[in-house]
Amino acid sequence: MNKNSDYDIEYYQKMDFGDEMERADKEGRLYVSHGETVEEFFKKARARRQAEELRKMYSLRLKVRVVEKIKAKAAAAGVPYQTYINALLEKEVAEAV
Repeated sequence: MNKNSDYDIEYYQKMDFGDEMERADKEGRLYVSHGETVEEFFKKARARRQAEELRKMYSLRLKVRVVEKIKAKAAAAGVPYQTYINALLEKEVAEAV
């Protein structure tokens, strides 16, 4: 088990959390803050996994100046530029439908 965790996997297996906890430990994402409840930990872990499963990497050829402008706008908004691009694309698709 990750040395940053105080949780006992066997106990949580009985609580139907064991598989999730073992998976998180193997993937290196079993970092539980001391004030965090078990429910909060697993809610976050499941949300992260679902978010990862819902994304797919694509390769696009874009003009450098376009990407530089997007990065600048993303920085001004305080978000990672790929998140910003995703939001722009989602908005465009939603408006087109």
